[in-house]
Amino acid sequence: MAVRKIKGSRWVDFQIRGKRHRYRSPENTREGALAYEALLRRELTLYGTLERILGEVKKARSLTLAAFVERWLREYADANNRPAERYAKRCMLRRHIIPAFGVRGLDEIDVASIERFKADLVRKGLSAKTINNILTVLGKCLTTAVAWGELAGEAPRCKFLKTTLPPIKYLTPQESDALLVSLGSGLWHAMTLAALHTGLRFSELIALEWQDVDLLQRRLCVKQSCVAGHVGPPKNGKIRYVPLTGEACRVLSSLRRQGELVFQQEGRRVTYKAACGGIRRACKQAGLKLVTWHMFRRTFASTLVMRGASLQAVKDLLGHATMNVTLRYAHLAPDMLRSTIHLLEPKKDVSDEEMSTTRQPLRFQEQYASLYGG
Repeated sequence: MAVRKIKGSRWVDFQIRGKRHRYRSPENTREGALAYEALLRRELTLYGTLERILGEVKKARSLTLAAFVERWLREYADANNRPAERYAKRCMLRRHIIPAFGVRGLDEIDVASIERFKADLVRKGLSAKTINNILTVLGKCLTTAVAWGELAGEAPRCKFLKTTLPPIKYLTPQESDALLVSLGSGLWHAMTLAALHTGLRFSELIALEWQDVDLLQRRLCVKQSCVAGHVGPPKNGKIRYVPLTGEACRVLSSLRRQGELVFQQEGRRVTYKAACGGIRRACKQAGLKLVTWHMFRRTFASTLVMRGASLQAVKDLLGHATMNVTLRYAHLAPDMLRSTIHLLEPKKDVSDEEMSTTRQPLRFQEQYASLYGG
């Protein structure tokens, strides 16, 4: 067959003088591809080469990354991503990707140019995680260009930088108590205590409505979040139920119901800037290091794990999409790790004669017993 359809694009595929020729049609219809094949055959017959006509087609089809990004943001990112993700992608494109590749055609971006771009980002001092995020957005743009028929062949790939997760920062019980005392009994105190006792994200706290709070059953339903003024489903799109502690119930009961929202500031939805200002002033007054609202969520998870909660239960309470995120807290469960290490200890009900016949020599067992307090 002279015309083939591959991954949504029309290709001409023919042989002439024993040599195979295969090119993507500039017009993505069967009639256009057949006409393009006839044109290529005529060019080969008359001139024996396709350099002239292929050069003209390539030039006509050349689309810069900057032009394609406008369509990609409008038709892909805005349709498939949450507001926070759309904002982050626009920032990465505006600050890093467009200045480096904006004037280049899509087919001019190759592995070598991406590697140079990555090296420039490293020299600027950006973290490995930030660089990988930027490369992910660039790679998605190029793979989408291939899928939409704007870029022939395969999208260039680039190796990501190796990253290590930073240590988890959380508040100790003493720091949490000092911060709550410094906050007094106002709005920020109620929001902070709720965050410490439920693990809700800030976007979920400011979107929480009274209809989602059941003080009799002592639980709340997390079914929406608010990011940059846009109210939508919570992260990962999962609705979850979080039981309430007695202290959380007491604080929520003390709040005045002035509308649908649980937490309000002068009758309006709480803003992140205002909330950060309230916490910053309280930290300064209490003599604490500056904390963020997300640190309350980490404190909630860390405290549960250190007190023996299962990682699966913590995952469900936090609404993590996968266990991989929750496993970052596994090292905070000393009892679980200690009980695992104790499997190396010799059994106390085994006689000395039986111990001497085991696979592990006694000095090996004594060494581990001395190291781990057996």
